[in-house]
Amino acid sequence: DKTVECGEGTAVYDEDTNTLTLDNATIESGEQHTGICHHGTIEDVLKIKLIGTNTMGGELQRAIFSFSPIEISGRGTLEAELKNKGGNFQTNGIAAYQGIEVKDIGISLKFNDTGKGLNGFDSSGNWNGYIRMNNCEVSVDGFEVGISAMSNEININSCEINMKKVELGISGSGTDTDGNYLIKD
Repeated sequence: DKTVECGEGTAVYDEDTNTLTLDNATIESGEQHTGICHHGTIEDVLKIKLIGTNTMGGELQRAIFSFSPIEISGRGTLEAELKNKGGNFQTNGIAAYQGIEVKDIGISLKFNDTGKGLNGFDSSGNWNGYIRMNNCEVSVDGFEVGISAMSNEININSCEINMKKVELGISGSGTDTDGNYLIKD
């Protein structure tokens, strides 16, 4: 059984499906000041399923970090309040080198410290990284960039996105002729 008590809730990891289910979990500390730190390979997609209201804060500098792609879905929400703990770690809300897919959930990322966090959503560690959001409510507060992908793919569909105290809302590195950018509804 790979169940960890997290405040009043739980985090349960299913190794067969590479799925982490957060059920009303409260996470306030973690490896490298990161709530969820995944060291998977490029081929491993980490699936995070949200049930109920899940919170991250306390001593955290990043909510989620992964070398592999991540998919976040479920019928719940994630609320993260982060701060700068110093050191060599960037203050990103959710970062995955290979890509981030978010669907059917609510996410609130807030950098609550002096200065600004780097990126709310960050898939800029690899040229093949992507950001895909579908049917979500997203709030980003206090980061330099709200949504950042160095690849040529940013796809946001049927989402409500609110950004406060953000210097640049959405950032990609493709050009008009080679990018795949879609923001609709």
